[in-house]
Amino acid sequence: MDRSQEIIIFFNEWLPKDIIDKIMKKERQMTLLSSIEEWSSIYKKGIRYEQYRPLFFEQYRGNLLDDIKSITGSFIHLNDYKRKIKLLKKQAKEDAYFLNSVRY
Repeated sequence: MDRSQEIIIFFNEWLPKDIIDKIMKKERQMTLLSSIEEWSSIYKKGIRYEQYRPLFFEQYRGNLLDDIKSITGSFIHLNDYKRKIKLLKKQAKEDAYFLNSVRY
């Protein structure tokens, strides 16, 4: 059950319909504002990512090209490389989870 239905059920016993409608209208406005704030923060983070993305690729371009050269068209090397990347991502995710759980 979502929040709007809970509000209607809760207030339906004590309040008239027009007051419930005003409460629902205010609830919609608050939800819209919070949604806009969340989307604007996501948009700002995306712009920040786009600004730093070229720096990342310029910095690691040589390493990425070396990785491509080391595969040399072999599926065996490609699978080994994919396995290593998967393990690195898993380890990075675990490290990030640990760092997020640390309280300063």
